[in-house]
Amino acid sequence: MNSHMQPNDPATTPTPPLGEPTRTPTQTPLVSQNDPAPTLPNFDTLLLQDSLTDPTTSPPLTTDFSQTLFNASNGDPAAQVALGDIYKDPGQSNTTVAQDYALAMSWYLRAASQNDPIGQRKVGFLYDEGLGVEKDHAAAMDWYLKAAAQNHASAQHNIGVTYEKGHGVDVDLKVAMEWYRKAADQGDKDSQFCVGLLYDNGEGGIEQNYGLAMEWYLKSAAQGDTDAMYNIGLMYRRGHGVPQDARLAMEWYVKAAANGDPDAQCNIGQLYNYGGDGVEQDFERAVEWYQKAADQGNATAQFNLALMYEDGQGVEQDYAFAMSWFQKSAEKGDLDAQHNIGRLHYLGLGIPQNFALAMKWYRKAADKNHASAMCSVGRLYHHGHGVPQSDIIALEWFLRAAEEGCRASMFSIGQLFEYGRGMRQDLYEAMKWYRRAADLGDVNAGWRFDELKQRQPRC
Repeated sequence: MNSHMQPNDPATTPTPPLGEPTRTPTQTPLVSQNDPAPTLPNFDTLLLQDSLTDPTTSPPLTTDFSQTLFNASNGDPAAQVALGDIYKDPGQSNTTVAQDYALAMSWYLRAASQNDPIGQRKVGFLYDEGLGVEKDHAAAMDWYLKAAAQNHASAQHNIGVTYEKGHGVDVDLKVAMEWYRKAADQGDKDSQFCVGLLYDNGEGGIEQNYGLAMEWYLKSAAQGDTDAMYNIGLMYRRGHGVPQDARLAMEWYVKAAANGDPDAQCNIGQLYNYGGDGVEQDFERAVEWYQKAADQGNATAQFNLALMYEDGQGVEQDYAFAMSWFQKSAEKGDLDAQHNIGRLHYLGLGIPQNFALAMKWYRKAADKNHASAMCSVGRLYHHGHGVPQSDIIALEWFLRAAEEGCRASMFSIGQLFEYGRGMRQDLYEAMKWYRRAADLGDVNAGWRFDELKQRQPRC
C-alpha cells in the first residue's frame, strides 16, 4: 500500500506521509502506511555484478579488435576476457561484431581455465543469467567460488547475492553477510551497501543495528553509491540510529537526486510540500521536484503532483492535469491514485459526475484491500449512487475497510447501528464503533459517542 495524502477525500481524513521507502537498488518507492520497516533489495535488477570492465582489475577494452583477437588467441587471459566482453556487449566497444553470448562464454572459459579470476567470475555470471548456456546456478556458484578463493571482490559479492536470493541454495542471510563483508572490506561499494541494508533490516538472524547500517552506508556513499545516499537520507528522516533531522535528510536526498535518482527527487518534494523540522514549506519547489521524479515514471511523485494540481498548490489549479497524473500513477498500480480517480468521478471535479466510473475505479483499489476505497464503495451502496441502494452490502464493505483501520468506515458502521439502517437499531453497538473511530482521532465520532452515552439509562 502507498501512504499518499488524500485531501478532500470523502472517506478519509488526510495526514502527511512521513513514510518513505528504505531503498532497494533500482526499486521504485512503494510507501506503506505508518512508515514501514526496510525491505530487502530486488537483486533481479542490480546486485549481480557484471560490468563490462571489472570494477578493480579489468584492463580497458582496446579499440583494435584484431590485436585483441591476436593476443587472446595466443593465450593472454586479459585479452580473452576483453574479447568475451566484446561479444557479450558489442555496443560498449568500437567494433561491429554481432552479439554472441556463446562466443563470449568460450573466451571467458579460456581465461578461466588459466585461473584468471575475472574470467571465472564472468563465466559464473553467464551461468547465473543463462546467457549463451542453460541457466545453472550450481555451476555459477562453482565458478564464483574459484574466483573468490583468489580474493576477487565481485565474485565474493555475487556469492552473497546467491545466498540472499536463494539461487540454487537455501536462503541464508548470515552466510550472505559473511560474503558481503569479504567484498566490502576490499572496498566494494555494492557490498558495503548490502552490509548496511542487512543491518538496517535486521532479518534472517542478523541483529538490527542502525549504527552499523549507517557506518556501511557512509562507506558506500563515499564511493558515489546513490542508493546508499538515499538510505542515509532516510535514516535521518526517520531518526534511525541518528537524531531525526529533516535538513540532513534533505542534504543526502539532494546528493542522490544530483545523480538523477527519482526516489530522492520525490522525497525532496515531500519535504518542501509539508515543511517543518527546519525545512521551510515551499509548494513551488515541491512541484519542481515532484515533476523531476514524475517525468522519470515515479508513481509516488506522479500521485503527489496530481494532488498539487488538484489543490492548486504551487501551480494553477487544473483538474485535467490532476486526472492525467493520477492516471499515470494508477497505470503503475498505485492504489491511492486509482481511488482518487474514482473520487474525481464521484465529485465531478473537472469532469461530469459519473457514479459508475467512480465505482469502477474504487473497486480497482478496493479489490486489493485499499481501506479508503473499500469505504468509498460502501458509501456508494449506502447512498445508492450508481448501484441499487443496499445498507447490507454497504455494511459488508465498511466492515472490510474497518479491519484495515479505516476510521471513516468505523464511523459509518456506528451510524448504521445508531439509526437501524439495514439492521436492527443497536445503540450499544453504535457506541462501540464510534469509540473505535474516536480512538483513532475522529472528532465527530467522539461527539456521537458522548451524546449516545448521555442518553443511556442510569441505575
